[in-house]
Amino acid sequence: MNTTAKRFFKYTWQDPKFTKLTPEEKLMYKYIWESSDIAGVHQVHKAIMSACLGVEISDEMIKSLIVKVEDFVMLEGDRIWISSFIRYQQAETKDSLTKSPPHKSAVKHLKKAGIFEDAVALDRLLFKKYLEDSLPLPKSYSNGISSNSSSSKGSSPSEGIIISTDSLYSFSNSIVEKYFNVDKEEIHAYTVEISKIIKILDSKEIQDPYSYLEELIKEQIEKYGQHDSTLELIQNIIAMT
Repeated sequence: MNTTAKRFFKYTWQDPKFTKLTPEEKLMYKYIWESSDIAGVHQVHKAIMSACLGVEISDEMIKSLIVKVEDFVMLEGDRIWISSFIRYQQAETKDSLTKSPPHKSAVKHLKKAGIFEDAVALDRLLFKKYLEDSLPLPKSYSNGISSNSSSSKGSSPSEGIIISTDSLYSFSNSIVEKYFNVDKEEIHAYTVEISKIIKILDSKEIQDPYSYLEELIKEQIEKYGQHDSTLELIQNIIAMT
């Protein structure tokens, strides 16, 4: 991660995920990347974005973009966090951030936004030097999610959730660990898929998508047991919702 952030890169235009976006969504994607802070947090101002892009930006357009782009997370206060932003800024030859001023500033911004623990959950190696002098961070549900929530087998990950998407990854990870019997190396992939499902439910305006998804998973596992096709079954059900 350099003192001057890398805002965009030419290979994006060949990225399959990017090519599937509409022309307006591509402009929004690029604008958000280039106007976020050092931690990858962008404050949404629809009027300013509309003026800069020459397109009238609506809440529905922003919601659609977030559903399509898995590393865009909507935060409270009309903010969008690019969860891959800091890792992208980091030099390819370096695994973790240093204690240099730019890196300290990025971590400070994450903490100020209330998403530092979520960033650690996504990429613990990246923040290794900020964790080595302290005990491992517990998985938490920040900014609007009760700190008393637990991902243990005896409690529900959705208990204590108010209304927030700050800890979407943390919640999804808890769902995977509680209900899916998968190998350790598969947990991240399953967590990402669960996060995508919650975004889809949110786009469908499902009330309390967290609890809805957890109840659906429990129902399907009670009926058919947990097996390799459980996640695919859930995805098919959501698609028809």
